[in-house]
Amino acid sequence: MSEGEESPAATATGREIWIEKYRPQSLAEIHGQEAIVERLRTYIEQDDVPHLLFSGQAGVGKTTAATAIARQVYGEDNWRGNFLELNASDQRGIDVVRDRIKGFARSSFGGDFRIVFLDEADSLCVPPGTEVITGYPSKPEVKPIEEVSVDDEPIPSVDFETNEIQSDEGHLVESGVADFFEMELDDGRTMLASPTHPFFVVGDDGRLVEKELRELSPGDEIADFRDEIGVSRCETCDDWTAGRFCSLECKNEGHSRKMRGEGNPIHGVEWSDERRETIVDALSDGRFAGENDPNCGGDLHGTHVMEMDEGTVERFRETISEMRSGTSWEEWVVDADPDEGNADIGTATAEWWENLDDDEREALIEKSVENCDYPVRDISGDEDGFEAAALADGGLRSVRTAEIGRIDYSHRGKAYNLSMAGTSNFMLATGILTHNTDDAQAALRRTMEQFSDNTRFILSCNYSSKIIDPIQSRCAVFRFSPLSDEAVASQTREIAAAEGIEVTEAGVDALVYAADGDMRRAINSLQAAATTGDVVDEAAVYAITATARPEEIESMVTDALSGDFTKARATLDTLLTDTGMAGGDVIDQLHRSVWEFDLHEREAVRLMERVGEADYRIAEGANEQVQLEALLAALALRDEE
Repeated sequence: MSEGEESPAATATGREIWIEKYRPQSLAEIHGQEAIVERLRTYIEQDDVPHLLFSGQAGVGKTTAATAIARQVYGEDNWRGNFLELNASDQRGIDVVRDRIKGFARSSFGGDFRIVFLDEADSLCVPPGTEVITGYPSKPEVKPIEEVSVDDEPIPSVDFETNEIQSDEGHLVESGVADFFEMELDDGRTMLASPTHPFFVVGDDGRLVEKELRELSPGDEIADFRDEIGVSRCETCDDWTAGRFCSLECKNEGHSRKMRGEGNPIHGVEWSDERRETIVDALSDGRFAGENDPNCGGDLHGTHVMEMDEGTVERFRETISEMRSGTSWEEWVVDADPDEGNADIGTATAEWWENLDDDEREALIEKSVENCDYPVRDISGDEDGFEAAALADGGLRSVRTAEIGRIDYSHRGKAYNLSMAGTSNFMLATGILTHNTDDAQAALRRTMEQFSDNTRFILSCNYSSKIIDPIQSRCAVFRFSPLSDEAVASQTREIAAAEGIEVTEAGVDALVYAADGDMRRAINSLQAAATTGDVVDEAAVYAITATARPEEIESMVTDALSGDFTKARATLDTLLTDTGMAGGDVIDQLHRSVWEFDLHEREAVRLMERVGEADYRIAEGANEQVQLEALLAALALRDEE
C-alpha cells in the first residue's frame, strides 16, 4: 500500500452501513433461525402466507425475515412496490397508520396481496414516579403516572386543530420494561422516557409534530404548556403542583415562612403603649362591634356580605354593578334578558376593562395574583408571548417551547403509559406535552380485518405478551431466539473476509460475547472496530463496545465471594466509570456468565438470587451503583457453611 493510501477497511467503513450492506436477501441466507426459516419457506411455496407476528430481542432477524419474504414473493424488481414498512412508534397516531395502509392496500398492483410490516408497536413509555397532569383543565391535579386509574378518569390534553388545552379521559397502561433516558431542559426541569417515546415540536406552520426522544438533541425546542395549564413547583417542598402549593400543610408553612423576619409587614416596628392606644382608638368607632366583628361567634371569616343588613347589601350590589357593567343592578341583573345576558355582561366587562388606565389594570392584576393559587394573565392580550384566545378565523394558538439542555442514559426499569379516549397526547407535571399509547392495537385489529382480502400484516415486537390476544389469534406467531454463538461468528467472519479485514480468533470471540445473540450489534461492533484499519482483536472490540471482559466480571464476583469487598467494589467502579458500562449491562453480563464461572453450585445459586433481586430493584427505579454494591456486599458477608 503506498503512502497516504487508505486501507480497504478504512474506506469501506466510511461508505456504507454494514448491517444494510450485508443484510440477507433471502430466507436461505438468514443465520441462526433455521426452524423459523423452514416454516416461512413452506408458506411461500404453498402460496399461503398468513398474517405473521415476530417477537424477540433486537438484532435476531425479524426485519430481515420480513423483507426476505417480500423479495421471494414478488421478485427483486417488484418487492419494494408491494411492501410497506411502518415503524408504529414513529407514526403520528393510528389514524395516520390506517390512512397509509388504506391507500397502500387499495392502489393497483400485480399479485394476490401486499405486505404491511409494522415494527416497534410496543415501545412508548415512561417510568413509575413520572408525574402527570390529571383532572379537568380548569382544575388540574398532579399525580405519579402509576396512580392514574385503570378505568377512565379526566385528563387534560391538547387539541391539534387549535393548540388549545381541552378536557379528555384516559387510563393507565402497563408497558413492560424499557431503557430510559433523562432529558433536562435549560431551565432545570427533567423528565424520563424511553428512546422511542415521542414529544412534540412546533412545525413551520405552527402545528404540533411528534418527534421521538432519540431524534431530539440538545438545543431542540419542545412544546411546553406549563404556564397554560397552571403547574409549577410547590413554594414549600418543590414538588410539582397545580398552583402555588401542593397541599394545605405546605400552604400553611409557606405562608408562615413568608411572614417571618423581613417578610412580616411590621418587622422591626417598635410597639409603644402610645401606638397601641392609637390603634385601639381607631378601631373602636363601632365598625367592628357586635356582629360586625369578623370573629363574632368564633367565625374567623366573619359574616358573608349577602347576610348583612339590607342597606349594606344594596350598596354592595350597586357598587359591583357600576364596576362591571356601568349600569344599575336592576338593569344589569334583575331585568336582563337570560338569552343575551352572558353576551351583554361580556361586552360590558370588556368595555369596563378598556376604560381602565395602565396603573389600574396593573393593580387589579397584581391583586388577583395575590388571591389566587393559579397563574392569572392579562386578559387584554398585551402580555409578551401570550395570546388571550385562539385566532378569530380558526387559526392556531401559538405554543411556547422549552430548550433541551442534555439527554443522558438513566436506567432500565418498569414502564407505563396512558391510553387516552379522544386525543394522542397528555402532559407531564412539568407541563411538557408528550405522546400516549391510545388503543392503537384495537384499531389495528379492525384495520387488519378490513383489508384481510388483499393485505398481509407482519408485526414485529420485543414481547408478544404486549400484543393483545385478538391480534395474536389472527397471526402465525414466531418467537425469534437470540442467535447462537456459531451463527454470529460465521456472519462476522464472512463480512470481515468480504471487506478485507483481519480479525483474530480472540477478536471474533469478543464480538460474539459482546453481541449476546444480537447480530446487528456484532456487525456494528465489527465495523466500528475496523475504522482504523488495524487488526481487529479483543482489545479493540471491548474498547468500542463498553463491554467488560468475562474474566473481569468473574474476578469481581470471586473477590466478593472470598470476602474482599473493597477489591470487588474497586473493579465495579472501574467498569462503571472507566469502561463506561451501564448498571443494567453489568447485571446482564453477570446473569449470562454465572454458570461459566468456576463456582460451587451453592455459590452460583446465591449469586443468581442476588442478581435477580438487584435487577428487580433497578427495574423499579433504584440507584444502579448502590444496588450493585449491595449485591457485592451481600456476597462478601454471606454466612460461612
